Amino acid sequence: MNIISTISFAEHYEMDILLAKLHTEDAGICEWVMCENTYTHTGEYKGNHLVELLDQDARFDQFRHKIKVISNDIRPTHRPTNETGWFNMIATPQRDSGIPYILERYSDDGAWLVPSDLDVIFDFTGSNRTDLIYDMFGKVPSDERILFSTVRYIYDFDNYGYCQYYNHCLPLELVRKIRSIHIVMPENKTHRVLDPTKGEFAVFEYSFCFKTNHMVRKLEIYGHHDYTRDDLELALKCNKQIMRASMGKHDPSPERWYETVALDETNSLPYVLHNINALKTHAVDQSYRENRRVYFPEYFS
Repeated sequence: MNIISTISFAEHYEMDILLAKLHTEDAGICEWVMCENTYTHTGEYKGNHLVELLDQDARFDQFRHKIKVISNDIRPTHRPTNETGWFNMIATPQRDSGIPYILERYSDDGAWLVPSDLDVIFDFTGSNRTDLIYDMFGKVPSDERILFSTVRYIYDFDNYGYCQYYNHCLPLELVRKIRSIHIVMPENKTHRVLDPTKGEFAVFEYSFCFKTNHMVRKLEIYGHHDYTRDDLELALKCNKQIMRASMGKHDPSPERWYETVALDETNSLPYVLHNINALKTHAVDQSYRENRRVYFPEYFS
């Protein structure tokens, strides 16, 4: 079985998470097709730099033969929405730009595509989680896509967020799906697998696990924007979901609060566990529990 991962790449601050992804997925992914674009999702021209970043960093040498870079020059278009500010329609064409290469290189039989976000990582480093992943391919009807739920960390590699249960990871069979239709399939043709709340997990997400200045940069080029630095700073002070005060969504309920946890082999990727001191962002205020009482006293009355 061939599993090919296609990834959208933004800027240099993603390189540490990318390295964690490559180390962790190496045993299961036959090729990473990485798609970059000269424009950000918000329309800023930035150029294409991924090839240079990879070739100048010796940490990536062992994976370089399995990485295909697709460089694009897609000018963005936008549409307004009430809920997400301005959503840029460049994201899907950027990721889809790797599809012609994949269709030419791989046969239909036994080939699966994972259109994954860069910060979403399949754990192929141990037999237990690897077996969970492969078992899913045999259990899902051939006309459905697979949605793997993820164990999510946010703002830092040991800062646990709520479990995600939607399409961050969606392996798709190449036989008759990608050759005939767009990558996005109808919601009623999905099969959700592995529930982290039941101890079933093999996919990890490290959302916004950057230094604070890089989080700010990501917000600047984010497809869903209208977030401010003040929104981010409040989120980090209280270790909570970032909300847009400008959209009237300033106060989250407590289930959107996050917690820093002690990592072990049951709740972390081995690569992250072994490299946590180097990976730590230290972005979350250590007094976040006390800060919650200051900024959201209504939840502690």
